[in-house]
Amino acid sequence: MANTLIFLLVGILVAIRVPLDDVQAWQALMVLYVGIILIRAFSITLFMPVLKRIGIGINFEKAAVLCWGGLRGAVSLALALTVAASDVIPKETGDLVLFLCAGIVVMTILINGGTMGLLLKWLRLNSLPAAKQATVDKAQGKVSLALNDMLPAMMNSDFLRGADWEEVKQKANLKAVDELDIDVRVTEEDLDTAFQRRLLETERKHYWTQFEQGTLGKSATAKLVEAVEQALDGDPSIGPRNRLFNSWSLPAWAEGFRHIPLCNRLLLRLYFSRLALGYDVARGFIQAQEALESHIDSLAPNGEAAERVHAQVKQNKATTFERIESLRESFPEIIQALQSQTAARLLLNRERAVIGELLKQAVLDKPEAARMLDDVEARMMALQKLSIFNKTQEHKLVKDIPWAKALSAQTREKLGVLVEHAVYNAGETICDEGKPWCRVGIVSRGSVSESATLVSAQGTHKLSTTKGPGESFAQLSLLTHKSMSRCVADTPTDVMWLPGDKLKVLMSQDPALADAIGKLFAAG
Repeated sequence: MANTLIFLLVGILVAIRVPLDDVQAWQALMVLYVGIILIRAFSITLFMPVLKRIGIGINFEKAAVLCWGGLRGAVSLALALTVAASDVIPKETGDLVLFLCAGIVVMTILINGGTMGLLLKWLRLNSLPAAKQATVDKAQGKVSLALNDMLPAMMNSDFLRGADWEEVKQKANLKAVDELDIDVRVTEEDLDTAFQRRLLETERKHYWTQFEQGTLGKSATAKLVEAVEQALDGDPSIGPRNRLFNSWSLPAWAEGFRHIPLCNRLLLRLYFSRLALGYDVARGFIQAQEALESHIDSLAPNGEAAERVHAQVKQNKATTFERIESLRESFPEIIQALQSQTAARLLLNRERAVIGELLKQAVLDKPEAARMLDDVEARMMALQKLSIFNKTQEHKLVKDIPWAKALSAQTREKLGVLVEHAVYNAGETICDEGKPWCRVGIVSRGSVSESATLVSAQGTHKLSTTKGPGESFAQLSLLTHKSMSRCVADTPTDVMWLPGDKLKVLMSQDPALADAIGKLFAAG
C-alpha cells in the first residue's frame, strides 16, 4: 500500500508541478537514462575480476542481465519527494529532480523491465540446465505416453463416448505417439543425474535444519547452501567440494601486506575469523554427509550408483576430518571457543522452544513470554557477534620461547615489543632459500618444514627438519641477510618474527641475549 501510495503521489505532483512540454527536461532525461546504464555497465565491468571469483561466478551473459536489470522504484521516488518538499532547495530544482527521478523509474520499468524476457531469450538464459532439462523432457514424454495409453479406454466409455475428442486432445495439449519427438527412454545416466540431484537437495535442506536448530551459524549456512547450488548448477556432483575450504586460508592478495605492522594485525584477525568460519563449515558439512548416507541406498537407481556415491561421501568426510584435525593440532583454543559457542547456541535455541511451548500451554502470558524471548534473542545476537580472536592469540608470551626463559624480565619485555605475528596457510612457503631475509622466526602454533642445501666433499644433498611450537628457524639470516633454507608451513601456522635490525640493537645491549642467539646459530 505504501509503495502504491508513493507512485500515486509522485504522479500527481509531476502532473501538477512539472511542465511536461519542457523539451530540455526531456532531453536531460534521455541523457540521464543512457548515462546510468553506461555507469552501471562500467561498474560491473570494473568488478568482473572479483565477481568471477566469489559466489557462483559471473560471465558475460549474467553481467548483461545484471546491467540491464537495474530497475528503479519506490525508494528513489521517496527520496525525490523529500527533495521536492524541501524549503531549502529551490522549487525549480526540486521539480526537475522529481521529474527526472520519476522519468528514470518509468523508463527502466517500461524499457528494461519490458524487454528483460527478450534479453534472457537472446542470451539463452531462459532455460534449465541441460541435465535437468533432459530429465524434464523425458518426464514430459512419459506423461504423454501415459495419457495416450489412457485415451482408448476413455473413448470407449459409455459416459464419455459422445465427447468431441479432437477438442479434448487440443485442450489437453495431447499429441499422438508418432508426433512425440522426445526420446522417452530413461537411461542409466539420466537416473544417476536425478539421483544425485535429489541427494544434493536433501543436503541443502539439512543445512537449513541445522541452522534452525542452532548448530550452524548464519555465514556457514550461506556458504554451504551456496556450495550445493554450485553443485546443482549443471551436472550435479556429490564430491569433491574443494571450494568449500577456501575460507580456511588467507587470499593471495594478502601476501603483500604481511610485513606492514598495522595491516598484519588486521590480517591476523581476518585469518582467525576465516578459520572459525572454516571449522563451522566443516562441522556442518560432515553432519550433512552423515545424513546423506542414510538416503543413498533408498534413492539409488542401482547398486553401482549407490556404491559410487558412498565412496564420494566417504572421501568428503575423510578430507574434512583431516582439515579439522590439522586445525585442532595447530589452534586448539579455536576449537574450544567454537565448541563453546555451539553449545551456548543449542541451549539458547532450546530455551526459546521451551518458552514457546509454555506459551501454547497458557503457563505464560504473552507479555511475559515476549519479554523472555526478547532476552533470549539479545543473548543470541551477542553470541553471534562474539569473536574468537583475542589478545591471547595476538600476543604469544615471549617467556614460552625456550631460549628466552633465562633472559631478564626487562629483555623479555623488550622482545615482546619486537615480536610481529604472521599466519600462514598449510603448504604456503614462508621463506625461500637464497632470497633476501633478515629475521628470526619462532613457531607459535603449527609446524614448519625447513630444508637446506648442503655442499660437502661428498657432494650436494638436502637436509630437512620439522620445527614445532617454541622452535626457531631462519636464524642464520641474521648473519647472511638472506635465507639459508626453504621454510614451508605444514599446517595452519602462527609464527612470531623478530626483525633482524631491531634484534641486533637489543643484542648489543644484553650479552645474555647475544649468547642465546649465538647458540641458535650453532644449532642452525
